[in-house]
Amino acid sequence: MRQYCLAVLLSMSSFYVSAQELRQNIRGTVVDRESEAPLIGATVQLLNTTPPKGVSTDMNGHFILENVPIGRHQLKASYLGYEELVLPNVLVGSAKEVILKIPLQESYVRMEEVVISAENPKERANNEMATVSARSFSTDETSRFAASVDDPGRMALSFAGVSTSNDLSNEIVIRGNSPLGMLWRLNGIEIPSPNHFSEQGASSGGISALSVNMIDNSDFFTGAFPAEYGNATSGVFDVKLRNGNNRKKEYVFQLGLLGTDVALEGPIKEGYNGSYLINYRYSTLSILDDIGVIDTEGEDNIFQDLSFQLNLPSKKNGIFKIFGLGGLSSAIGEADRDTVKANPTEEYDDSRFISNFGIVGLDHKYFISERSYYQQTLSLSRQRIGYQEDIIDPNTLSGRRNYEDKYVNDAIRYATTVNHKFNSRHTLRSGYILSHLKYDQFGEGEDDEGNYRVFLENNGNTNTIQTFSQWKFRMTEKWTLNSGLHYFYLALNGKQSLEPRLGLQYQIDEIQSLSFGFGLHSRMAPMSIYNAKTIDEEGNPGRANQDLDLSKARHYVVGYDRQLAEQVHM
Repeated sequence: MRQYCLAVLLSMSSFYVSAQELRQNIRGTVVDRESEAPLIGATVQLLNTTPPKGVSTDMNGHFILENVPIGRHQLKASYLGYEELVLPNVLVGSAKEVILKIPLQESYVRMEEVVISAENPKERANNEMATVSARSFSTDETSRFAASVDDPGRMALSFAGVSTSNDLSNEIVIRGNSPLGMLWRLNGIEIPSPNHFSEQGASSGGISALSVNMIDNSDFFTGAFPAEYGNATSGVFDVKLRNGNNRKKEYVFQLGLLGTDVALEGPIKEGYNGSYLINYRYSTLSILDDIGVIDTEGEDNIFQDLSFQLNLPSKKNGIFKIFGLGGLSSAIGEADRDTVKANPTEEYDDSRFISNFGIVGLDHKYFISERSYYQQTLSLSRQRIGYQEDIIDPNTLSGRRNYEDKYVNDAIRYATTVNHKFNSRHTLRSGYILSHLKYDQFGEGEDDEGNYRVFLENNGNTNTIQTFSQWKFRMTEKWTLNSGLHYFYLALNGKQSLEPRLGLQYQIDEIQSLSFGFGLHSRMAPMSIYNAKTIDEEGNPGRANQDLDLSKARHYVVGYDRQLAEQVHM
């Protein structure tokens, strides 16, 4: 009888859901891929509905498809003189509106009689200057990749040539290179490693502080990256934060394996296109430990993070964005005093590790004309990492300091980029990045001979200068060339590097392509390496690493891409 009642209830529930079919809006902007200028009158169609549903973009390139059934859909965007673009797998959910930015590539030859169509391959980067070893990723992909647990760092391990040295960390090893060679960027400017429990100078750390609720379509590079990326020898994570919904308020609560998220977004005020987006997350394991669901057995690993973005468009002065990301994490371990008494010959210790960081930035993009824009970004960041270790005395059960270090790194960065699209074949992008770096570092502990000494003690500041210029040239419909130069200068010791970059792609047909790439890349060492105290053979203290050169790497890449089926890519 109970099974019969349950079956009836389930059938009634199914009937109710089908009678109240959930729907949501898809909206966004269609822009030129190189100049990012809005395309007026472009057509956006929903292909998997009967009949197909379509709209045109307004004076600002905006469109809205209303009352779309939830599920996965195909969208096609088209505009006269541009290659059609098909988005094959747009996920529409009931809780949030889908907001898209669709870039269209201008046709090599503008002929009304010819229609060139192309799907949006997932291997194509959002950065149009990239031709090799580049992969875009979205919020949806970050959530769906196997073992990614909503973490973009772990999702990257699914890409070719990428591995990690430890399953418990986000250490990214690209084709055997050191994880120290990774560059992290947020909204176009360099940031410290955005990972909780990150160590000094590395891109490691067990958990990303980047919530999937905040990420827009972003790029991941594994070699021979374009000239605008400097201070990196292995790879680049170029992360973009998405804008909040500027039409209506939305709230998200998400309980995940790693963290518990609360997100708020909506319009800043009625009648204004500006929006806000805020996300706060706290470690789920800490919550479960506090309420007694699990026992961490004397080890407390706690993290929390906050991220936000304010999108502030103006009528005459361009688009302003204020953004920020910060994370606090600590790992505290205490020895079991009862075990120390029972096994006094073993060595026990208390430890405390903290890894905190914060970034706040102001971004301004101004469209000079339909073919040109400049973008400038100013950011402030701080990273503080510290570790203490006390050896437990088995007689008194008190701690004796065995090791302690502290690393505080501050940075003020300013970046400017100017982009000009001459025509459908030529695009030029140039800019510079100025960084003022301040550091306060200290470390002491027992050496191999049991002597307690200071091995790092320094504070000061220095500057770096980076400039770049890169050119995209569509030689024919099938051949595309990306070339450029990057220059890096470190004022601390006067070391510098001039780095040529080259990428060439041949589109064999609609489903396959060949690519070739070369790049010279460099990266400065962590400031603690330059300032480490050393002792020479005669016992004299010094800083032997002060004149250390930049790390350098040459990248040679040959790539082959083929679409084997609609959802299978090699």
